[in-house]
Amino acid sequence: MLARVFIQGIRNLRDVSCDGLSDQNILFGANGSGKTSFLEALHILGTAKSFRAGSTKNLISYDQPQFLVRGELTGRTSGTRHSVAVQRNLAGELVMRRQGDTLRSAAALADSLPILVINAHSFELLNGEPDNRRRFLDWGLFHVEHSHRASRRSFQRALSQRNQLLRRGNISSIELESWTHDFASHGEAVALARQQFLDRLAKPFSNLIDALVPELRDVSLNYRQGWAGQTSLQEALNNSADADVEREGLLT
Repeated sequence: MLARVFIQGIRNLRDVSCDGLSDQNILFGANGSGKTSFLEALHILGTAKSFRAGSTKNLISYDQPQFLVRGELTGRTSGTRHSVAVQRNLAGELVMRRQGDTLRSAAALADSLPILVINAHSFELLNGEPDNRRRFLDWGLFHVEHSHRASRRSFQRALSQRNQLLRRGNISSIELESWTHDFASHGEAVALARQQFLDRLAKPFSNLIDALVPELRDVSLNYRQGWAGQTSLQEALNNSADADVEREGLLT
């Protein structure tokens, strides 16, 4: 949990310190007082990026060379505390730290402070592109099933390599078969993990429906993979190999 936060140089927040944060916190104030900027700073602390559009220069307060967000986190059960901090200057140079040690990736921040933004754009999870729903599932898996990270990285690498090979022309069948095998293997692992994660969401989702909109209790969550369920991904890819080559690897 985030117990304390210090914000310096983000939009109209020059020097802001907030102590005593708890499970639920309400932010209120006049229009333009910095409520959204405060939430933006928390998002930066957990992801190293803003959830709003705009350049780094627009994010940093006027006449300031950089911004800094620093938070103190406490374990829900252990009570142990540690700190995280994110700093970025006008040149775009980013520094992330945990307990004073420099972090190499934003994933380490996400491990410390999981963040999920719910706003007007969240409806895109329902009516937007399928990629929005895949990202949502992967975000959940990132925090509850760490082995999914490696599977997804391997899947994305195999997908990229296979697509590059298809676009190149004069394709080596042996090389294509190799990357197709990797793509299918990791793709099925990713699909299974997403399916299992959605299954875990089904019960709390049903409970919420019953509590909030009981007239929609027939609504359910279902996972649909990107290939026919009666075949393996390897078989599906083999069956579509000629068409993939013709499309020059324009896969989704």
